[in-house]
Amino acid sequence: MNKTNNRSHDLIRLWVVLLSAVIGFLWFATEGVAQPAIDPMELLLSTKESYTHIGGYTVTLIRDEAGDGKPETISIKFRKPFEVYMKWVKSPNLGRELLYVEGQNDDKVIVKMTGFIGILFSVIRITPEETQRKGQHGIKDVGVGNMIDRIIEQTRIAQSNGDAVLYYHGIKEVNGRQVHEVERILPQKSYYPVHRLVVYIDQTLNLPVEIFGYDWNDKMVEHYHYTELNIQAKLEDSDFKTSNREYKVE
Repeated sequence: MNKTNNRSHDLIRLWVVLLSAVIGFLWFATEGVAQPAIDPMELLLSTKESYTHIGGYTVTLIRDEAGDGKPETISIKFRKPFEVYMKWVKSPNLGRELLYVEGQNDDKVIVKMTGFIGILFSVIRITPEETQRKGQHGIKDVGVGNMIDRIIEQTRIAQSNGDAVLYYHGIKEVNGRQVHEVERILPQKSYYPVHRLVVYIDQTLNLPVEIFGYDWNDKMVEHYHYTELNIQAKLEDSDFKTSNREYKVE
């Protein structure tokens, strides 16, 4: 009886040793060997490819284009080729609404104003060019796709000048999501918008979800944070009509 028990224990110990060896081999095969390096430019370009498969989306954008620590929080509906509805859901500009459908409404941007101006003019119609304030982007620059295009275009120009330095800093957890971190460094020249750009690319969506821009004193001068990004949103024509009863842009 004792010999049988001893034999059983020996077999168990043997299986444990073999299992440990297999686990160790698998770890070495997957983790112990250096993984191929990720090219940061190729990663940026891949986000453009990912965006081509998206027809529309909803998102909450937190943006600080002035770098003054007073970000705007805007709920956005976007549908290709270019239909956008925006509503400011927090101060500053709480309650402001904006609707723009390229080629419709005389190609005007319809804005529900707030504050003192809103008392005088509840709804105004302006050209897309009039939405662009000094140092800030206009309506035709809105959206994840335009953000991708701007980053890639600026980077390509800098690369053609021999100025761009790109770094890939690996995968990190930011705001509860796994993201790739890409950093771009440019020299101080008048035609470059920022010195240092940090881009977080959502690992699942393969789209940029947060962007920080810093000047040559390393002061943050712009910040864009795309939260609650839903690329499966079911958007209807009514989402981009002045007659939508949920809107106040008529």
